[in-house]
Amino acid sequence: MARSRSPCTDDAGELVGGLTAWTWGGLCGIEPLWVREGGRADRWGGRILWAAEAEERRRGCARVAVSSFTLQAPGFHQRHGYAETGRTPGFPGGHADVHLFMSLTDAPVW
Repeated sequence: MARSRSPCTDDAGELVGGLTAWTWGGLCGIEPLWVREGGRADRWGGRILWAAEAEERRRGCARVAVSSFTLQAPGFHQRHGYAETGRTPGFPGGHADVHLFMSLTDAPVW
């Protein structure tokens, strides 16, 4: 299993966001993707996600899985083509872990 981190910096060299992901057997798992609050308006989240998807394809992945707590941004991933495949309830504060999946090819994901 290969792991990678992808930090992103702005023109001033300041860290704006990043993600941690793994690839294995044609599948990629994105663990946390984060963007500092000041970078969200400049669409850094999408830029980081698109860069990660390009790297996943380069590594031969056909599918990608993401988890995002309801207090975070599952809607962000859905706007970028990810489909919710399930939820694990019972997290503190009444939150759930939202599981999302997307095909990186034209083939169906299931």
